[in-house]
Amino acid sequence: MKKILSKGGQKFHLNKTEKRILRNNEDEFFVDFALVIYKDYVTDEDYDLFYTLDFCYDEEEVFKNYCNLDLMSKPINATFNELNLNKIVIFVDQVVDSKGETIINVGNNTEFVLYHSYEDGVIKGNVKNIEKIAKALNALVDDEDTYYLNEKCSDIKSEEKSTIGLKFKNSNTTINVSGNDIANYGYEDKCALGLKIDEKNQLKFSSQIFTNYCVLFDTLLNQIAFAPKVVESKDMEWIFCN
Repeated sequence: MKKILSKGGQKFHLNKTEKRILRNNEDEFFVDFALVIYKDYVTDEDYDLFYTLDFCYDEEEVFKNYCNLDLMSKPINATFNELNLNKIVIFVDQVVDSKGETIINVGNNTEFVLYHSYEDGVIKGNVKNIEKIAKALNALVDDEDTYYLNEKCSDIKSEEKSTIGLKFKNSNTTINVSGNDIANYGYEDKCALGLKIDEKNQLKFSSQIFTNYCVLFDTLLNQIAFAPKVVESKDMEWIFCN
């Protein structure tokens, strides 16, 4: 599975004043702001508890320093409220395994929720879909229905066996997600994953899925694009989205 997205090939601008005055082509993508996920952990006795924070930035220098804009994806349509950004709705085509082979044909508008709680899980879905994702990640399940990997969370690398991808065909983009990206906590050289059964949803994700990416927003076109995140969490300025 490719590490990152295909080049967007679409003109885009960063300056919002330019956007209001100089927009000559309705298809030009302008970056109003970026969602960038802060991820860290705290140690509680024998457990490493992972958490994420949703930060938003609207300064051009931040886009350039936090995101690899040279590898920005082609924009895709999305539904969101920039004044109260608590979720993003995007059409997801497929979930694929580490070889790029389809494990779930989604074919639906899918929610990506910000400000999720630990109990909410990172990926929620019906039994069939969660089991497929767990299998693709090579996850096991214990007596308490907790999915886990038999290795430390810090040892899980992207593009290896414990990886899935979300495929957006219209932008020729695949977002890679490793077991580390959806870790809830680590214990006894194991990594517990944020997979949760929820029969009300085919699939539903938290923004933690985007740990390795910047999500770039154009509020006039109602589009988003993805770019690789290049900043370390410890170097991020704390600016919450809401």
